[in-house]
Amino acid sequence: MDNQLDWEEEQQYRKARLKAIRALTYRGRSAAELVGYLVERGYGKGIARRVLEEMIRLKYVDDQKLARELIRGRLRRGYGPHRIRRELMSKGFE
Repeated sequence: MDNQLDWEEEQQYRKARLKAIRALTYRGRSAAELVGYLVERGYGKGIARRVLEEMIRLKYVDDQKLARELIRGRLRRGYGPHRIRRELMSKGFE
């Protein structure tokens, strides 16, 4: 029975991993966004966090780099500091 559960969890992990890679191909996401994205699609938080750990290890998710790019882009568009801060917070940055 445990082998069946392990196998099913591994299959869920693999599906979640593919879903995450597809989402990250579309656009960069913060760690919080990626976990939320996977949980919204029915994956458990444990699997979502495991996928996140791998995406960070592979450098597919890098919150500092994403935040810098977002700030630079928004400054170029003329966004003010309050609007940029709100957008960062909405993406899960603290």
